Amino acid sequence: MAQNKKTHWSTYATLAILLTSCIALIFTQIFTANTATKLESTLFNIIQFSLSIVFSWILSKLITEQQFLESQKKFAIGAFRRIMEIERSLNRTQKYITNAKLNKSSDLNSKLEAIDISIVNAQDTVRSSIADWTDIIGDEIEVTNEVRRLKRTRNYQSEIDSDLNPPTNDSSENIREDKIEKLQSTLPAEIRVSLAEEDKDPFEAGLEHLSNIWSSQKTLELNGFWETTDSFSASPASLKVGDPITIARGMTSHRNGVLLTFDKENNWFGVILNPCVEVDVDYDDFVNVFEAFYGRELLPIAFGGTPLKATILEIYELDDITERQHFRVTIKTLPDLEYLS
Repeated sequence: MAQNKKTHWSTYATLAILLTSCIALIFTQIFTANTATKLESTLFNIIQFSLSIVFSWILSKLITEQQFLESQKKFAIGAFRRIMEIERSLNRTQKYITNAKLNKSSDLNSKLEAIDISIVNAQDTVRSSIADWTDIIGDEIEVTNEVRRLKRTRNYQSEIDSDLNPPTNDSSENIREDKIEKLQSTLPAEIRVSLAEEDKDPFEAGLEHLSNIWSSQKTLELNGFWETTDSFSASPASLKVGDPITIARGMTSHRNGVLLTFDKENNWFGVILNPCVEVDVDYDDFVNVFEAFYGRELLPIAFGGTPLKATILEIYELDDITERQHFRVTIKTLPDLEYLS
């Protein structure tokens, strides 16, 4: 980046010298018009013509290079935005694996550890890819990193204030927020959008996502699965399309705090998948979002709860490789109107 700026300044200096030389030559011709010989006049014209050609060539080269850099910068900004999305996805996956390792068996821990190492390597690749663009959009990358640093400082300070409840320094907080806003305003729109996505609260993002689905379909369709290795008390094979079911919190031998599907005999036969994963909401947050969206705590009937009613929409064949049988359900119950968009 610095090398490119240095090259540009040397080019501008050359153009300035050439322009000054051309002007000086013109004035020289004017002042010696009456005394110059034919040979001198010819030489003046040749020199002026040569300087004009060099000046035009350098100017056209500079313009062409500038257009190329602008085009390359636009491409780099798009690539950087996608890298930010990949980085966010990797961070989310690593967080999930870290939580999973705390609750799983030692045999599964070794597999999760291998996946974790792969993610760390992928994160190194992301950082390397970002470094490749520093010559073109180094300023934008520096501003982005500074905005992230200021936001981390803000969030950390908020946690301290929440825990210790000290008197807040509104002045310093306002200065920080003003600086964040000012820095973000200098960034291209694509990067500002990616930074805004990082700021989204998972709970609010999940509610917004479910609200958008309901508003467009007037129903909520969810995927689920049964697998041979978990402790289900029934399977989708005992059901058919159109059968009524219920959805409530529950646990299996492999999973805690998940949304389970129950048949009319109150046997649990599957786990509901997370439809909010595409907006960076993990499963635990999704369960909380789901309950808030329908305005109730989804306890099983056995615990005195009122599960959510649903209907079997589709049942798929058992996958012999994953040993899972997937199914699809639809929920027509009206959500809490507060969350409808």
